Amino acid sequence: LIFSYIINTYIIGHGNYGEVFLATDERGRQFALKSISTNKGRITSKLIEHIKSEINILKEVSHPFITAL
Repeated sequence: LIFSYIINTYIIGHGNYGEVFLATDERGRQFALKSISTNKGRITSKLIEHIKSEINILKEVSHPFITAL
C-alpha cells in the first residue's frame, strides 16, 4: 500500500491507542486503516505490548474480510 494512492478517508472509530479510518484508494477499493497514536511521541511498553498482541491475533485470524498478515 502506498499512502499517496489513498484518495479519501473518514474516521469510523476511536480507541485508546489511535483511530480507525475508512480509506478509499484510486481504484475505489475501500479498506480500514488504523492509525496508532504514540501519545505525543512517547512510545510506552504498554503500547508496544498492545500492538504486539493485536498483531499476533491478526496473524491467527482467517476471515474473508480481514487481510492476512
